[in-house]
Amino acid sequence: MLQVVYLLICMVVLSRSDCPCKNEIRNYNICTNSANSCGLHLSEFEECIKDRFTSMETKINALKHANGNIPGIKHVSFMAQPSSNLKLAPGNFVKFGGVTTNKGNGYDGKTGVFTAPVAGSYSFTLNIGMPTPSRTSDYLRLQILHNEKQVGYWWTRWVGKWVKISENVLLDMKKGEKVRIKVYTWPREFQYIASGMHSNFNGFLIQ
Repeated sequence: MLQVVYLLICMVVLSRSDCPCKNEIRNYNICTNSANSCGLHLSEFEECIKDRFTSMETKINALKHANGNIPGIKHVSFMAQPSSNLKLAPGNFVKFGGVTTNKGNGYDGKTGVFTAPVAGSYSFTLNIGMPTPSRTSDYLRLQILHNEKQVGYWWTRWVGKWVKISENVLLDMKKGEKVRIKVYTWPREFQYIASGMHSNFNGFLIQ
């Protein structure tokens, strides 16, 4: 079985190499039965393939170490909840400090900022649960900002009971670009964003 694997590797990789076994691939079955029938002895043939196989493994391991994973396979996702009820103030950034998932370490619970660790297409969802007043003169508005540009808009009005509303955006992001939530307008009648499972901010890399 090992010989078959070596043969396949040699066929794919060695066709352009200077390995002396490349001309003996077509005679491998003959060589298996009689090493003396080949210009290259079977033991030399196998050693040649083993050396190239080891070299390939070394390169793959180096890439894994450098990238944290096999190139092309990246996992980025986060989920954060308010660790306590969040008081609202116009112009403030919303900080969900209760981070439950943070693959790729893109989200900072202290600042409320997600920074893309790799370039790609991302999905972000803002879920807000909170009590609303029976009457007010304005809406509560929250902005989803990509860098400093508004790309999503969460809002609610007075309804005299609890609400839970979601807003989702899809973004193409470069490495290092940022997403965060800002309080755009804030009537004083809206007291707080509820903590725990009532509210969360989450996102993940699509590709």
